Amino acid sequence: MLGDLLKSFGRQRAAAASTHDALEAVRIEIAKKAREIETIRMAPQTREAALTAFDAWADQAATKAVDRLPIGRLLEAQASARGLHIDTVMAGAQPIHQPALEMLTGLIFLGCRDRLREIVSDQIDDLLGGRQGLTPDQRAAQIALAEAELHSLCLAEERLVREMEGSGLAVIRRRDAPAYALLAAAVALPQV
Repeated sequence: MLGDLLKSFGRQRAAAASTHDALEAVRIEIAKKAREIETIRMAPQTREAALTAFDAWADQAATKAVDRLPIGRLLEAQASARGLHIDTVMAGAQPIHQPALEMLTGLIFLGCRDRLREIVSDQIDDLLGGRQGLTPDQRAAQIALAEAELHSLCLAEERLVREMEGSGLAVIRRRDAPAYALLAAAVALPQV
């Protein structure tokens, strides 16, 4: 009889350890899925989108540069001798060159845009290193799929926790366990 009790206790202990291992495996998968979602969020956009962003920035910089040029001064008899000279902005005794530098950058874009775009394009290709970036639609679809998988994993974890608690096993829930899993009705949880 004592031998039977020891065997039964051994089987129960093995089952409890196996259940804890299963819970830990689900939690590892949850952590992996959360990292996958973050990786998708941080993935680069496509080469085309990056060049579109460059084009928009270059257009804006060139437009601002031309708008800031004191072209009206050329129409004034006395001021026209100064040409298109850019005045230095002073803050106390310190000159602030930022407006002049921004204007110069815009004028460079205006005159050398195609060559600069080629250089930027080559740099983008180097940074991508052969990887394909994601379009907004691709990123959204991949995140939605990964989040759905994460949702299922969290529900499976909660099912395991409840089964373990129902069997009298001590178990601690994750601090970051989502409310939708904690508050889910038993029928909404997957079977384990």
